[in-house]
This record gives sequence, structure tokens and C-alpha cells, in this order.
Amino acid sequence: MPGNHSSAEILVAIYAYAVQIYADFSGYTDMAIGLALMLGVRLPSNFLRPYGASSIVEFWRRWHITLSYWFRDYVYIPLGGGREGRPREYRNIVVTMALAGLWHGANWTFVIWGLFHGIGVATVHGIRRAFRVTNAMPQWVGVVLTFHFVTLGWVFFRAPTLEQARRMLAAAFGGGAWSSVLVFASSNAFVLLLMAAFLLTHRFDDRRRVKAAVRYVRAEVLWPVIALLWIIAITVSQGSSNKFIYFDF
Repeated sequence: MPGNHSSAEILVAIYAYAVQIYADFSGYTDMAIGLALMLGVRLPSNFLRPYGASSIVEFWRRWHITLSYWFRDYVYIPLGGGREGRPREYRNIVVTMALAGLWHGANWTFVIWGLFHGIGVATVHGIRRAFRVTNAMPQWVGVVLTFHFVTLGWVFFRAPTLEQARRMLAAAFGGGAWSSVLVFASSNAFVLLLMAAFLLTHRFDDRRRVKAAVRYVRAEVLWPVIALLWIIAITVSQGSSNKFIYFDF
């Protein structure tokens, strides 16, 4: 119910969701990579400090990397990639990102989110080619703008309906609190602190930290622990209900 909150509170919620979704995606990726290494399987890196990207193009080279590569190889390239001229290349980018959004769920909010990112990626490529530059602005400016672009898109990703997304954005940018310079400055100080925390502390995507942690855990220890937890789970479930818990491998 965004109408019950001030603009500043809505902004904090939006920024906080950017933290939540990164911690969710990157967190279970870290666990998957670590567990796989315990079993001798090497999985590719999937997150490389995406909130430190200086453009939306770079962001998608750092965020959910395996998914990006899959859509590149099985959607973007089969559509023609960049082989049939610039207009069709930009079209292929937008279509690919729209399908990437739809991949997350059958909802128009995901489609809008995908289109939002697709248009952003195509625009960055177009600007770079028009001005023949790789970076059209200082890196720190690009990082701040990219983070806010991505965070704005998360509103559509998180909202259950387009109407709810519209209400969130209207409450964030239309409230009286925006007339206060102090509120605007404090909200941006908040996001800058979050960005600094991510860039300086989250290093599991480095893989070296993952390998260092895995070095102390052996597969011969992992399997007895899994078996013990499985037995405990079955015992508890049998004690609380008549249903039998099993795993379908």
C-alpha cells in the first residue's frame, strides 16, 4: 500500500529490494558453486559485482552471467545477432531481453522489465557507435546512473501488476517529501553506502574465496552429513504426520 507511506520510505523500500534480489540470486549461486566444488564439479561464475557496472551493457556481462550467455547463444544469435545491420541488431537485443523477462514469469511486469533493459542496452550501443567512444562519461557517473537505472527496473520486476508498479513510482516521485533537498540527499547517500558495501565486501564471486572455503571440506565428509540430515528429516516428518518424505532423483 504505497499510498500509506512517504516518498522517502518508498525510496528506501525500492533500494532495499535491490539489495534483497542481489543477495538472493548471488547468494544461492555462491552456495551452488561451493557445493559443486565439494563434489569436484566446477561451475562457471554467475555474478561479478554487477552493481559496480558503469553501463547497462556491462551490467548484463556481470549479472546472472549464465542466463545472459544462454539467451545470447539460443535467442539473440539465432535471430540474426548483429549480422543484418544495426536496426535489426537493436531489434534483436530488445526482443531477446523481452523474452528474458518473460522467462521469469508469465506476467506483463516481467515483459516491461525486459523491454526496459533491452531498450537500455540498445541505446548504449547506439550512443557508443554514434560518438565512437567506449565510455561517454566518467566511470563513477556511469556506475551511479547504471545502478539507478537497474533499481528503477526492479520496481516492475517485483510488482505483482503494472498498476502496482505505477502506484509505487507515483508514490516515490510524486510525494511532498521530494520538495525537501535533505530527503533527496539522504536517500542518495543511502544508496551510495549500499553500493560501497557491495563493492567492498562481497567477494565470493571472485571464486578464490570459494576455493579457500571448500579446501577445508571434503566430499567424504559431505555425503555422511547429507545422509544424516536426510534420516533426521524422515524421522521428524514421520513423527508429525503419516506422510513419507522421499527424494525423487
